[in-house]
Amino acid sequence: LINKVKESLNLGGSTLVYTTTRKNAEKLAKLLNQSNIDAKYYHGKLSTHEKYEVLQAFKSGELNVVVATCAFGMGINRKDVRAVIHHSISSNLEGYVQEAGRAGRD
Repeated sequence: LINKVKESLNLGGSTLVYTTTRKNAEKLAKLLNQSNIDAKYYHGKLSTHEKYEVLQAFKSGELNVVVATCAFGMGINRKDVRAVIHHSISSNLEGYVQEAGRAGRD
């Protein structure tokens, strides 16, 4: 995961890492941070304020790596998502297609 995120960041732009559980989102963001990759996690149990801060940092380009559950998706309108990495596969095909479709918009 660390190598894949680094590879995608070298292309410029941003990277989304999707996982299926809140616990994994937090754990993976911590792992990336320990590897000197600035990453935040996003999931449905964050407070409204925390969700807003992560989303705004991502949309503004201040934050380039988000590890998230499927809760992260609405309002993403960033053209330079270079990679969507699935740490664990989505629970259904529709979720997978929506997550994968967030990359390569430019």
